[in-house]
Amino acid sequence: MTPARPFGVNGGRGALELTARYGELQADGAAFPFYADPAASAARIRSWTVGANWYLTANLRLATNYLHSRFGAVAGAQRLADEKAVFSRLQVSF
Repeated sequence: MTPARPFGVNGGRGALELTARYGELQADGAAFPFYADPAASAARIRSWTVGANWYLTANLRLATNYLHSRFGAVAGAQRLADEKAVFSRLQVSF
């Protein structure tokens, strides 16, 4: 991505990109109990992410994302707590 008005050049602010993603993972029943402990593992995960990428210049990007995951348990097992995280990254390319 190359911003039409790079940050700091003639008052430019770079470019902003908004992102969103949703995903699901369903573990096959054959995974339990041989490959995973049903009491400590999730059988299903549903997650969504929203974020923003700020392209200051063609070589500099700041990315920030918020992730929320909800875990589903095997029948009879206790459900794991939801996970929430914020990730940020400064990327420089040469």
